[in-house]
Amino acid sequence: MDGRQIEQFGRCDIFVNNAATLPTSTLETVTLDLWRRVQATNVEPLLLFAQAFVPGMAKAGWGRIVSTGSGITLAPQIKDIAYITSKGSVHTLTRALANELAERGVTVNAIAPTVIATPGLLERTADAVRRRLS
Repeated sequence: MDGRQIEQFGRCDIFVNNAATLPTSTLETVTLDLWRRVQATNVEPLLLFAQAFVPGMAKAGWGRIVSTGSGITLAPQIKDIAYITSKGSVHTLTRALANELAERGVTVNAIAPTVIATPGLLERTADAVRRRLS
């Protein structure tokens, strides 16, 4: 993202960081390549878009950034080590940005949706997780 996009499309007042990938991974199966891909997809866009758009938001004295974290960070599932870690990073980066940008008129928040224990989900979920959800 550079100044050409801002010139072409105008400033950004609100952006929603909603990118995510959720590959199955455990300590034994996660590779460094997979780990980096998940972090690059789930965490890095928040930083990069903030760097691109916050100067204009701050200049206007107003802006909103909303990220999609995950409730899974509070009650982790199994086989999601890379995803859980990335969404935890989204939550902490959101806090850091909120603290840093508040005085500049930019509000930064995250939502943390979670799974609902529907019959369909329970059919596809490991026994240990199913017991926690029930």
